[in-house]
Amino acid sequence: CSGVHGPAHRLAAQSRGETRNRFITRVLQEAVRARRDAEITRRLNELFADPELAGAQVRTAGDLDTAGTDWSDERW
Repeated sequence: CSGVHGPAHRLAAQSRGETRNRFITRVLQEAVRARRDAEITRRLNELFADPELAGAQVRTAGDLDTAGTDWSDERW
C-alpha cells in the first residue's frame, strides 16, 4: 500500500509513540510551517536585495551599536 496509509507511516508513528493520525497531522503541520518559513525568507531576501534598504539597515544597526552600552568591561 502506498501513500499516507502505507506501513512506513504506521511504523514511524509507532516508533514515536503516536497514533498514525497524530503522526500525519504533525507531519502536515511541520510541512505548512516550513512552507510559511520559506515564504517569509523569500520575502525578506527580496526586501534586503534592495541596496538602498540594505544600506539603511547597516547604518541603523551601526547607530544602535554606537548608542548601546559597552558590555566588554562588565564584571560578571
